[in-house]
Amino acid sequence: MRRSKPETAKALRLDSLTFIFLALLALAFFDCFGRFLSFCIFGDVVSSLACFLVGLLALAAVLFLLRKRVSLYAPAFNKIDILFVVIFALYFFMKAVFPDGMADTMSYEIFVQEFSFTSKLEGMKPNLPLMSAWYSLGDRVFYYFRIVFGYRLSLLPNILVFFVSFYKLKEILFGFFKEIFPRKRKNNKPSAVASIISGAAFLILCDEFILMGAVIIKPDLFVIPLLLECFRIVFQTEQRDAALYFFLGLLTGLSVAVKLTNVVYFLPLIILAVYQDIRQKTFKPIKLVWGALGVILPAAPFALYGVIFNFHRKPRLPLLQHDTQIAILFQY
Repeated sequence: MRRSKPETAKALRLDSLTFIFLALLALAFFDCFGRFLSFCIFGDVVSSLACFLVGLLALAAVLFLLRKRVSLYAPAFNKIDILFVVIFALYFFMKAVFPDGMADTMSYEIFVQEFSFTSKLEGMKPNLPLMSAWYSLGDRVFYYFRIVFGYRLSLLPNILVFFVSFYKLKEILFGFFKEIFPRKRKNNKPSAVASIISGAAFLILCDEFILMGAVIIKPDLFVIPLLLECFRIVFQTEQRDAALYFFLGLLTGLSVAVKLTNVVYFLPLIILAVYQDIRQKTFKPIKLVWGALGVILPAAPFALYGVIFNFHRKPRLPLLQHDTQIAILFQY
């Protein structure tokens, strides 16, 4: 099978939509880390806005350092894409105007992040720096949009997830199509093929789980763009150096930071990447070291948060299961 050109630390290629999505996750990570440091130094979070601005500056610094190591390219747009984007947008906005009908879709973690709410309810989190200043990565992303656009339009990150996943699927499908059906340039008619691939990508994303998850405030769908990017690197990249293993680790670590169980989706791909490098006699143990480091950096604090949170979940649920007390969530 013919593969794309090798990606190295000097030329990591990312489409612009995936780059924006990763930058949003990185902003939430730096924001939470700033809150954590503030709590450790001052005994409390001095200012949520200050921590957010520090996170924004940290993100800008990282992007500046990576400006020569990351090469961005525009997603492969086709006119037929407008139809599929409009269909999904109409579905999203028609569903977004109605409140969630199920109690478990009311993500109280969004409200727990607001001082006006947490200051009136005690015992919501154990008195630990990690739990008092840290939040779930996905919930923090939704929180930004809730503050700006309100509760129902805090779902907007799910639209971004759809766009990223749609164009990433198109890229992967088109890559496989070129490998299976190589064509000469003289007989090249890309419009029909591109339309078919766009339709296939849209149908894949019309899965019931995806459509349901797109209109509730839960970060379960965040794993899809990360997994697709990992899939592209493993199956459509010929050579993977230590820097690319580090990037694979970051994708895995971010997925674990969103939800602990997401690790099961990435392990087979990482094992396959190692197996391919062993067969090609290009594998070096240092690659796994860099990959493990990429996983640990974003995942460790959120994984610890998730473990501690689950141990303290039971005392919190009775408070939030009563209708009169759930109403408190919508007052702040």
